[in-house]
Order: sequence, then structure tokens, then C-alpha cells
Amino acid sequence: MVTTTERDGSTWFACEVCGMLFDDREDARRHEESCDGEDPSYLQ
Repeated sequence: MVTTTERDGSTWFACEVCGMLFDDREDARRHEESCDGEDPSYLQ
């Protein structure tokens, strides 16, 4: 389930699995469906 948070005066949507933030609820929902809780490989 995607959670909503306020940061820097803006609303962000967070993946409950990994905590990644998105500015669009639908993007966050799609991410969360495939999130395995691991750090994304592109952050290495």
C-alpha cells in the first residue's frame, strides 16, 4: 500500500516496502507491485 507524506511543502507517495518516494501516486503503485524490498541496482 502506498503511503502519503509531506516533504518540503509537497506531497510525496512512498513505497511501503522500500521507502522510495514518488511525486505521482500511480508511479508509486506500479513500483510497489514489483518491489522486492532490495535496494535498486541503479543506486550502486
